[in-house]
Amino acid sequence: MRTGGGLDAGFVVQFQNGHPQVLAAHERAAAHASSRPDPALLRKVQQQGAVCRLRKCGEEPSSDGNWDQAAVAAPILRADGTVWGTVYGLRTLTHENRRRAIRPLEALWLQLIAESLGSGVARLAAKEQLIKSLVLLEQAFTPIAVNQLEQNPELLAARQQEISVLSCDLRDSSRLLAQHPPQVTYRLLSELMDLMTQSLLDHSGVVVDYYGDGLIAMWNAPIVQPDHATRAAHAARDMLLRLQTFGQRWRELFNQELRWGCGIHSGPALVGNAGSQRRPKYGPRGATVHLASRIESATKVVRATILLSQATRDLLPKDVVTQPIATFRLPGHEQPVRLHRLCCVDEHAEVGPLRQWTQAYESALHAYESGQLETAQFQLFSLVQSQYRFPCDAEYLLSRVTQQLEKFPTRRRSDCHATTFDPVIRLVRKEEGSRIKDEGGYLCGKRSAARWAVNATSSL
Repeated sequence: MRTGGGLDAGFVVQFQNGHPQVLAAHERAAAHASSRPDPALLRKVQQQGAVCRLRKCGEEPSSDGNWDQAAVAAPILRADGTVWGTVYGLRTLTHENRRRAIRPLEALWLQLIAESLGSGVARLAAKEQLIKSLVLLEQAFTPIAVNQLEQNPELLAARQQEISVLSCDLRDSSRLLAQHPPQVTYRLLSELMDLMTQSLLDHSGVVVDYYGDGLIAMWNAPIVQPDHATRAAHAARDMLLRLQTFGQRWRELFNQELRWGCGIHSGPALVGNAGSQRRPKYGPRGATVHLASRIESATKVVRATILLSQATRDLLPKDVVTQPIATFRLPGHEQPVRLHRLCCVDEHAEVGPLRQWTQAYESALHAYESGQLETAQFQLFSLVQSQYRFPCDAEYLLSRVTQQLEKFPTRRRSDCHATTFDPVIRLVRKEEGSRIKDEGGYLCGKRSAARWAVNATSSL
C-alpha cells in the first residue's frame, strides 16, 4: 500500500474470525518500520463500522527518540454492510513533521480508498458466489437451462408451479449391499446414479436430490416445459433400458438381477430454494413430492417397475401405452389415487396386441370395481394364461379378486355384500420400516400362479 496525503504509514487490515490481520503495509521512512496499527482503534472501527481517528497526548518527542502518533482508520465494508477490514493511516510527530492530528480532508481521502477496496471485496465475493452457483446449477440442470438461468436468475425465485416428480430407487439394496465389500457397493451405486442422472438430463429433467440408492427429479421448473409429464415418462423408460444393459455387467458378481422401481406424479408444488442460505438446493415441496415417493413404494407391492398417477396419465399423449392397475389409498393420502403401469412410450413400436391386452384388463378391472368378482376372476385368469407376455400383467389384481371371493364365497352378491366390498385398495406401512404393503396381505408374484389357477378353475 503506497501512502499519500502527508501520512507516514499505511496498512490494510482484514478481520479474520474477529482478529485483525495485516495484509499490506507501507512506511515512508525506515524509522517508522516499527509502527503498527493501534488495537484499540481497530476494535472501535470494527464495532462502529465508521471512520475513527486517534491522537495521542504529548507536545514534543521524548529524549529517547520516541514520537507521538495521530491515526485514522476507515472501514472496508462488504456488500451486506458488515466490516471486512480497515484502511489504517498514521502520522508521527517528529522534528521534521510537526502536524499534530489527522486533518478532515485526509480522513475523507482514506475513506475513499476504503470504499474503493470495499467495492473490490464485494465484486470478488459476488464472483465467488456466482462460481459456486454455476457449479450447483451445472450439477442439477442441463447446459441449456443453465444458460437461461444465467440470463434470468429470477427463474429460481420461489413460486407455485405444476410439475412432474419422479422418484426411484434400487430394490433389495440393503441385503445386496450387506453381502459385498463397501468399495464394490460404493462403485455400483456411483455408476448407477451416473446412469440415472444421464437419463434425466437427456430428457431435460432437474435432479432434486440423491438419497442412498435412489433419487428424486422434476420437470417444468425452473424452466417451463409444457410436455413435462411426457418427458418424465420417457426418462423413466430410458432409465429402465439403460439399467438392463448396466445390470448385465453386475449380474455375475451379485448372482441376481438388479431391479428398481419408479413412481411419477404430476401436480402443484412450491418450488424454490429447498435448502438453506449456506447450502442452497433448488427443489419442490408439498404433497406432490410426497405422493410421488409413495407411488414409488407401491411398485414393490404390485410388482411393477414404473407406476404413474392418474394425474400424470391424463397429461400423456394417446400413443403412450399404460395399464390401469387399480385405485389405491396410499399412506398419508386419504384421497384415492388411480395408478397406471407404464408399458410403452415408443410411438413407432408395434403395440396392437399390447393395446388389446390392456383393453381386456380394463374390462376385468371394471368388473372387479363393480363387484362382479367371478367375471373379473375369469377374465384375469384368461389374461394370466395368455400367450402374450408384456411389461404389464394381471397377477396382482387376480390375487386380490381370488381372496375377495374366499372372503365372500356366495356366487350371488347381496346388498349386504355390496355395502361391504370396497374396490379401493389400501396400502399401509410395514411395522419394521417405511416400506408399504397391501392392507389385506394379498399375494402377488408368479410363484402364486398355481394357487390362483386352482381357485379360479373351481369358481368357473
